[in-house]
Amino acid sequence: MDENKKFDVVGTNIAEKATVIWNVADMLRGPFKPHEYGLVILPMTVVKRFHDCLLPTHKAVLEQYEKVKNFAVIDGFLTKASGYLQIPAHLTTHSAKN
Repeated sequence: MDENKKFDVVGTNIAEKATVIWNVADMLRGPFKPHEYGLVILPMTVVKRFHDCLLPTHKAVLEQYEKVKNFAVIDGFLTKASGYLQIPAHLTTHSAKN
């Protein structure tokens, strides 16, 4: 594939995504006033980002949850199943002060 063809394909993909975003914005215009868009779009963007980041390990976490749901403390098991590192609270509190 030559460089011009690659550019056309990428440009088309971006245009399609932009169209989807504008269509969503058009749907939001009904229930929300323009100054309220940020109150909806920013939180939903964050939720979507969390969802996308956690999706690859979602099934493993659910399976682990089924195994440990009756334990008194399950956070460590689920964090380990997710594959993400949990930073101890005392470290985050200390670093926030500096």
